[in-house]
This record gives sequence, C-alpha cells and structure tokens, in this order.
Amino acid sequence: MAEERRRWLLVAFIALSQFASAFMHAIVGVPLPTMAREFGASGLELSLLDTVFLGAAAALLMPIGRFADATDKNSLFKWGLVGLGVATFAIGLQPTMPLVIVMRFLQAVAAAFLIATSMAIVADIAPRGQIGRFVGLAIAATYMGLATGPYFAGIVTTHLGWRWVFFLAAIPPFAAWVLAKFTLPSRWQMPTVPINAVNSALLVAAIATLIAASATLGQGPAGYVLLAAAAVLGAVYLAAERRSANPLLNFAAVAANRRLTQALLVQFLIYCGTVGTTFLLSIYLQVIQGHTPEGAGQILIVGPVVMAVFAPLGGRLADRFPPHLITFIGGTFILCQTVLAAFLDAGSGLALVLAVMVFQGLGFAFFSAPNISNIMTSVGPAERGMASALSAEMRSLGMMVSMAIVTVLISVRLGTAAISSAPGSFLSVMTLVFIAFSALTALGVLASLRKPPPAPA
Repeated sequence: MAEERRRWLLVAFIALSQFASAFMHAIVGVPLPTMAREFGASGLELSLLDTVFLGAAAALLMPIGRFADATDKNSLFKWGLVGLGVATFAIGLQPTMPLVIVMRFLQAVAAAFLIATSMAIVADIAPRGQIGRFVGLAIAATYMGLATGPYFAGIVTTHLGWRWVFFLAAIPPFAAWVLAKFTLPSRWQMPTVPINAVNSALLVAAIATLIAASATLGQGPAGYVLLAAAAVLGAVYLAAERRSANPLLNFAAVAANRRLTQALLVQFLIYCGTVGTTFLLSIYLQVIQGHTPEGAGQILIVGPVVMAVFAPLGGRLADRFPPHLITFIGGTFILCQTVLAAFLDAGSGLALVLAVMVFQGLGFAFFSAPNISNIMTSVGPAERGMASALSAEMRSLGMMVSMAIVTVLISVRLGTAAISSAPGSFLSVMTLVFIAFSALTALGVLASLRKPPPAPA
C-alpha cells in the first residue's frame, strides 16, 4: 500500500511538472501581438520566439538523454524545473525583443532537461502493462497546461500586461520543484563513460545554423549559405557518430529496432504540423479577425481541453489494443485538422475555427500516449532515458520543422514587415503552411498503419 501511495504521489508530481512545462509553452502565443506593438517587432522576430526555443531544445535532447542514463535522470529533471522557473520570470524583465529571444533560448535549455527525462521517469514508476495508462495521465496534465495557458495569458495580457504573464507563469515550475524534493529521490552517480562533447557540439551547431537559415531565407544570399552550412554540419555530425567509439546515439542499434524506428518516424511526421498551428491561429484571431488577447485565448483553449479530457482514454486503449491502431486513429483526426485549417480566410466563421481546434484535440489525445507507449516499451529499462530523449527529439524536430516552415514563408512573403501591415500576405502564408502540414501529416498517418514487431520481453 505504501509503495502504491508513493507511486501515485510521483505521478502527481510528474503531472504538475508536465503541466508547468506545457503551460509555459502555451502562454507565449497570445501576448505576441501586444509584445510586437511595444517593441515594434516584425513577424520574423515573433516567429523566432518559437523557432529558437524548439531548435535549442531539439539540439540538447540527445546529449541530455545520454547523460541522464549515465548519471541520474531524477536530478536532471529537478534542475530543469528550477531553470525553467528562473528563465520564465526573467522574460518579463527584458526591455527589448532580442533580449526576450535570448531568455527564450535559456528557457529552452531548462525545458530540455524536463523533456528528455520525463517519460523515462513515468515508465520507471509505472507497473508492468500499465505504461500507456500512466503516460496518458501525464499527457493529460500536459494538455491541461496547454488548455489553461492561452486562457490565462489572454486575461493577464488584457488586464495586467504581457510581462505579468511570465512573472506568474514562473510559479508552477517552482511549485513542482518543491514537490519533487519530497517525492523524487536523487541517486546521482558519476558517468563511467564520458559524454561525447565533440559530437554534441556538432549537433548543436547544425541545428543552430538551421534556425539561422530559416530566419534569413528570402533576405539575400546569407540564408542559403547558412542552409548549406547546416547541411554540411549535419553530415559531419552523422559521419562523426558512425565512426565514434562513444557515440551520442548508436544508429545501428536504433535502426535494428524496427518497432522503435517506426514509432519515432510517426512521431516526427505528425508533430511537423503542430506548434505552427497554434502560432498562426493566435495571430489570425487577433490580427485578421480582431479578437482581443482574452478572446483569442478563450477560443484556443478548446483544443487542449479536448486533449486533456480524452488523453487518459487514449492511454488506456493503448494498454488494451495494439497501440499503432490507436495512433492511426489519432493521426487521422490531426489530418482533418490541418486540412480544415487550410480553408481559413478573413471571412471564416467561428465554427470552422472551433472545428479545427476540436479535431486537433481529439487527434493528439489518441495519438500521443499510444505512440509514446510504443516507444518506451520498445527498449529495456536501462535504455529508457535515451528512448525518452529520442521520443522528445523527434517531437521537437517535428515542431521545429513546423515553425521553420512558418518562419521561411513569412520571411519570403513578408520580410521584416509587420503582419498587421500585410494581412493578405499573411493569409496566403497561412494557407500554404497548412497545405504543407497536411502533406506531412498524411505521411505520418500512412506510416502508422504498418503493424510493428512485438515489444521485447
């Protein structure tokens, strides 16, 4: 009984920490137009807030995952909570948009510690045969953070100003850290094998260069030079990994695990159409349709609420039925969302926007927990830190591709002009983005149809 009580206390802690991380991410979109007016920021600068965050997190996940398996994932998770709270509070103190972007980068570093280790911790504490259920509960907490974030940000931005959004959003990660002191024991050990710093640096450099390239394409030859440099750095990283006696990731072992590779591919493709949706709809509702930040937050809350309500069911179904079938159902809902969003224009009614949000909510409720369950059950306990990091890596890379598509098209179509000065160009960008999202999501849905090999005993 005591062990069961401890397990559920740990789940509560994980839920609060997942809520805190998602809440922080969800609050960013709603205050963007207000921040743009105060700082005179361009659409490109606004898109960089998400692109920098996602890119920095994606670059650090694999080094952190490897480090977590070698040391103690619990300690790293708690460090991430403290860092997230400090960086979130500091965003509200910044006097310029470039400094906000810098603090957003530091926020991403802290979030990477949480993202890389969270699902491994959940898998460690879940009883055998109930990983889907526990993952579903953690994901439900994530979606509650996503649901309440826009609503909270809308009210606070309207009545107190955008800076208070970040001051108040620093509270949940600090609260989760306090709870972690009593529920999550640390078992720190020094790594017996050193982490490959050279390969880690190559990976970070490749992703950072890709971010810079996506922000400058269409602004002259520099963007294309940076894109080529990112490709070269990526190729050098892959070559170094294959030749290293101590790689960050054993590509041969991952490729041999067909259950893992299939779930990771589906994870990447489905998430290619996610974060860009929220970013675009937040601007669309406020700049194109004239909603207040509070009103936009009330509309954007619909999708995450649907996710939070149905995510535990998705996790339970993954324990009772083949997870890839539940994943396929979720991916199909997400495809419906991206296709509907491609039809939005200046005269679209609220019903179409709400339909987009509902399909998004149902899709990720039935996709996330089953696919993560597939990933976490495809490896043994000693490899869960890296599996958790790989899952998060594919999610982050997909989200980064999502925002890179948005950033590139805004850069090419709008340049440094404010979105409010070129609403027609923004709408054309939004349509093209959702067409691209639909194509990528369709590939993910098709990939999820193939029955994976059985999980290891």
